[in-house]
Order: sequence, then structure tokens, then C-alpha cells
Amino acid sequence: KNKKMAELPDRALEKAEKLYKAQDSSDSQPTSSLSSASLASGYEVEFLERPPEALLQSECPVCLLVLREPYQVTCCGYSYCRACIEKVQSCNNPCPTCNGENFSTFPDKRLQRSLYGVHVRCTHQKDGCPWTGELGELSKHLNEDPKSGEHCLVGCDFAKIECIHCSEFFQRRFISNHQLKECPRRPFSCDYCGNYLSDYKDVTTSHWQACESYPVPCPNDCGMNPKRGDLDHHVKKGCPFAVVNCDFHFAGCEVRLPVKEMSAHLAKNIVAHMSLLAANEQRLMVEKDERISTLEGELREKLEEGRQKIDQLEMENRSLRSSLQELEQKVAEMSPQFPVDFTVDNFEVYRRTNRTWYSPPFYSHPNGYHLCLQVIGNYLSDGTDIAIGACLMRGKFDEFLKWPFRGGVAIEVQNQLEDKEHIKFLTFLSGPNAMRVTTSNERAEKGSERPVAYSKLDYDESSSCQYLKDNCLRLRVTRVTSLDWSEVEKKCRMIEARTSYPPVDFTMLNFQQHKMDGDIWVSPSFYTHPKGYRICLGVCANGYRDGEGSHISLYMYLLWGEFDNYLKWPFQGDATVQLLNQLEDKRHHEATVTPGSNVERPTTLYSATAGAGGGYHQFIAHRELGYNASKNCQYLKFDCLRFRVRTTKFIVKK
Repeated sequence: KNKKMAELPDRALEKAEKLYKAQDSSDSQPTSSLSSASLASGYEVEFLERPPEALLQSECPVCLLVLREPYQVTCCGYSYCRACIEKVQSCNNPCPTCNGENFSTFPDKRLQRSLYGVHVRCTHQKDGCPWTGELGELSKHLNEDPKSGEHCLVGCDFAKIECIHCSEFFQRRFISNHQLKECPRRPFSCDYCGNYLSDYKDVTTSHWQACESYPVPCPNDCGMNPKRGDLDHHVKKGCPFAVVNCDFHFAGCEVRLPVKEMSAHLAKNIVAHMSLLAANEQRLMVEKDERISTLEGELREKLEEGRQKIDQLEMENRSLRSSLQELEQKVAEMSPQFPVDFTVDNFEVYRRTNRTWYSPPFYSHPNGYHLCLQVIGNYLSDGTDIAIGACLMRGKFDEFLKWPFRGGVAIEVQNQLEDKEHIKFLTFLSGPNAMRVTTSNERAEKGSERPVAYSKLDYDESSSCQYLKDNCLRLRVTRVTSLDWSEVEKKCRMIEARTSYPPVDFTMLNFQQHKMDGDIWVSPSFYTHPKGYRICLGVCANGYRDGEGSHISLYMYLLWGEFDNYLKWPFQGDATVQLLNQLEDKRHHEATVTPGSNVERPTTLYSATAGAGGGYHQFIAHRELGYNASKNCQYLKFDCLRFRVRTTKFIVKK
């Protein structure tokens, strides 16, 4: 023993000495115990008899307990618990006995067989467990072997098991009864309402205090236990001991008796009750007459007050109607109900004298922009065209509006023969024409303008159209669109975030609606190349100038871009644009489009209007958009057109 202790490292010497002293002092006892260390990896058991001499070599030098799954080290030959030596190896520590490094381990089967054959008592023998057996069977008895597959309730009856509900520990022999019948946290439902599910303690201490179906004793001690929710009804109508007023209480009977005695009282006092009824009836008649007299006087007073109020309200009503008519007149001037119609009389006078006709003013919306229409009788001074547009005027709300004005006016030149085939277009105000009018003049010097051929105004028998009739034109404003500049900027930024580079495809939806409105559809913007020029396409579905009413007009616009500071100006380049055949990938309609020659750098964030930029007034005829069986070609399908910008050419300054 002394030789073995000398070989132990210093850190285990003190524990080893205590171990052997405890073993020597227990030689006279019928059983012997090893170390009482807790939370060790080895076995902490009591033997039925003093262990044999070979057991002196079966202590783990780390935990100082009987070896559990002994593993032997190759450096000094000592054996350790498997869990203990694996912890040492996981921390890259040297051998605890000889401080040797780079050692390996292997199972010590011989020692394990000799250890597992020693007879021991159950670790719970102090709690009363009588089990004895071989050490190898102890784990199975305790049900500590995870490979045994036995239920947690099977094993040593004296082992402490944790309750799954309250987390308290009980011996295995008592745990089933505790979990099923005694645990205050076991699942429990209310037997009275059947709707509440919780634990036993919550149901019996909290829920039953408020449960409407819980039986409670009658406060009259009638012996019945009605539900808590029915208690009021029981006390008032169902309890035979409830004290109630006599049925003739209204007539003056002051008797109060239990319900079961009330029938006898009524039968015994019929004459007295009839006398009370007669006296009560006479008293009620007197009170009725007095009440009627009082009400008649109050009614006459209120009737007189009502007449005076009616006269006063009629005077106020006349005053309010007068004020309302004035307000309605002002509102009608400041916020017209679109559409608004105008008539240009004596049109030939304006045409011969090169004068401009201005319509009565109107507002874009309540508290909005002040506008008017203008008609230039001789637009190009050659008598071939007139021009129709809109211009800004000074308004009462100009100081509260955002400038410059961003929007357009939808105008119709009315066909005076039938209510169809009107000339529709959307004119935009931009540049100086969109600024606030601050001069002494009532309106801007110039507005937007849209040329219309004078020959188109005369009678056309084929289309049954006549716009100029009896020397007058009829114009209609259908709507005024006004955009918040901050919203436009946000939309432009969103479009920029989705930009791409050629080849890039775009889809124009609702073609027929765009054609009827006469407006321009603008594609999402894209860049000619990475960090290049920013451009977009514009399409007039009903055509423009030479192509109006018969062709689609296609334009390309040069837009403000975030890389303009690094590019060469003026812009010199073009793009190849295709109108796609939607039946197969060939026979596309193709053209080379340029925004113009020597286009200078844009100064505004967004600008795309009909006539600006560069392109074709007659890009493709309307009659060519439909299905062509001989060519297997169809450009207009499902009311949409598809465009592709295939390539771009430009000059970049090196």
C-alpha cells in the first residue's frame, strides 16, 4: 500500500491517504466503503465483504472511486475510468500518474471482469433498498444504462426520480402515485364546466373561485347547491325559503314572507287586498288628473317656445342659404367639375388676324393651379395649322403650391356631328411656361401648344366628322394631372434601381386606352452601358403630327443620369429598337433611333413629352399591328406591345 501511494502524484496523495485510513478503520465492520466523493466518474458502492487484494489496484487515480469501464494507459500501465481519462485527453493534459505525454489508452477487459464479479450493496441501501449483487449488475438494477431501453419507472424502487410536473424528487416506488394522484401540478380539468384545463392547484384554488358551473350553497340554507351562475335566479324565484314581497305590494300591502308561505297569505287576505286595490285606484285617478293639468300647462309653454325658435331658425336658414349660394359660386369657379366645355366663337377672325383666343379660367383642383386654354388661330403664319394648348394664370393659392407646375391638361376638340371621334391629346407645361406667374400680367406670356392641321377641322364625309362648324370650335378639358415633384423623384429613383443595359425588353400594356387618351407611354429608363448615358423610349399609340390617327410614333429621350459628369457632351449616338413579333422570334420591326443630333446634357431630372427627343412620327402603321397569317406575324397581342432595345452606339471620350 505504501509503495502504491508513493507512485501517486502529489495532488491525489491526500485523498488516497484518507481513503486507506477509512478502509483500515472499517476492517472490523461487516461492510467497507470507498471514498464519499460526489459527482465522480467511478462507482461509489459498499461491498458485502472486504474486497480482495486485487481491488487495491482498481481505484481510479483521478476520482479515487471504483473503476467504471477501466481503460489502461500505455505510459505507466495504470487504469482509469473511461470518463476520467477521456477528460484528461480532451484537455491535452499529461498522464495524472507519471506525467507522461503522448500516451494512448485501451480497454482493460481483464480488470473489468474481476471488478464486475465483486458483490456489492445498492447505492440506496441507506434508504432501505435490500438489493445485493455483482457490481456489473448494479447499473441494470439502478436503470442507469441508457442502452437497457427500460422505462424510467422500472429500476431500484428506492432511487430518487424527478416528477415530470413539479420537478420534486421522490422514490421510484412512490413516483407513480404522486404523479397521478398527489402532485399539485398534475394535469387537471374542471369537472363542472368541462372547458378549463390546467394543473390541479390552479383549478382547485383559482378557477373554482370563479367557475360559473361550480356548485355553491344557497344563502337561505334551503339545502340546495345551485351553480354559481344560477344563484341569483335561484334566490329570487326558485328558493322556497326566499323572502319576497306580497303580490299586492304596489297597492300598499307591506307583508314579506317566504315563498312557501305566500300562497296561504293571499288566500287568507282576499278582502283586505281588494280594499287596498280600490283605495289605490282612487288615489291614482286623483294623481292622473293633477298630472294631466300640469302637463297641459308645460305643453303650452313649450309650444310657445317652439314657435319662437322656428321663427328664429327660419331667419337663420335664409341667411345660411344666401351664404351657401355665394360659397357654391366661388367653389364652382375654383374647383370645376370636369369635364369643362368651352366654345371659340368667330374663329375665322382669330385666324385671319393671327390673334390668340383665351378661355375663361379654371382651377386644376380645389385650392389648385389657375389655368386657361389658348387657341392660336394661325400657328405657323402660313394658314395651314392652328395650335391648342394651356397656360398658367395667377391664382389665389399660388403661394401654397409647389413650383414649377408638373403636370398636363387633357384636351378634346369636339366632333360637332356625333359624340365620337373627338381629337384627344394631353399637353404638358414645362420649362419657363410651368413657373409661377409673378408679372403684372394676369397669365403667362406663353403656354403649351399642340399643332392641329386646319384642313382636319373641316367636314369629312367618310368619318362623319366636323370640328369647325358655324365658325366656332368646341373644346373640352377632361382632366388636369398634377404630380408632386418629390413623388416623381422617388419613382425615378426606383426606376434607376431597376435599370439594365441593352439588350433590354419593355412591354406597353393597355394599348387601346393609350390610343384613345392620345397620351405618351414612357418606358423604364436604362443605361447605354455601365456608367453610361441614361435614356428611355416614348411611344404615342395614336401617333403624332404626320402619323396621328394612322401610325405609332416612337421616340428616344436622353435623361438626366448620375454619371453625366464623366461623359462626353453633346451626346452622339443611336439605338437599334425592335417591335417584337409575339408569335415567333423573327420578322421583328426594326429601326435605328437617336434622341437628336448634338444633344446637350439634360438639366432636369425627368423630361419626356411628345415631340421632344428624336424618332419617327410614322414608326409603324396601325393596320400592320394585327395578325398576318402569310408572315406568321402579330405585333399587337392581348392589348400589349413589346419593344426591345437591341444595341446602342455612342462615342466615349478617352
